[in-house]
Amino acid sequence: TYVHEGMKRFLQGFRYDAHPMGMLLAGVGALSTFYPTAKNIDDPDERLAEVIEDGTAVHYSAVQRGTPVYSTDEVVVGEVERILDNYEEHIFDGIVIRTDAGERFVDAPEVARTAELAVTLTISAAAAAQLPEPERGPPSFKPNNGGRIARLLGGGWRKS
Repeated sequence: TYVHEGMKRFLQGFRYDAHPMGMLLAGVGALSTFYPTAKNIDDPDERLAEVIEDGTAVHYSAVQRGTPVYSTDEVVVGEVERILDNYEEHIFDGIVIRTDAGERFVDAPEVARTAELAVTLTISAAAAAQLPEPERGPPSFKPNNGGRIARLLGGGWRKS
């Protein structure tokens, strides 16, 4: 969990009608007792992990091609190649990322956050290296604007 269990018990100790601002002030003051090593900000070995600066959270469909993809251990594992979704039902299926080893498929449950500047995964860099290649689906066809003669002779569709 993101909140220390002791901190949760601390907040449950307040009366049911306690003012939220008083609870917030007391809770922030109590944080140093739950994370005593965080006070040594000059010692890089004892600092809390830095947060990836990824900008504002965005809908998965707004993620741009070429956006860096980070693992949970803050390693860049690749770049977004394309987003896979079920357009009609608005269901996020996953991301195809471009890595040094080629294209890899990241399933939707393995994507923790999509943001303006980065995508963060729920898996480590080692697990990301084991991701499968994306499956190639059947080809899709689009109408060809070839005219009436082309449609009559079977040229009315083109493979995309």
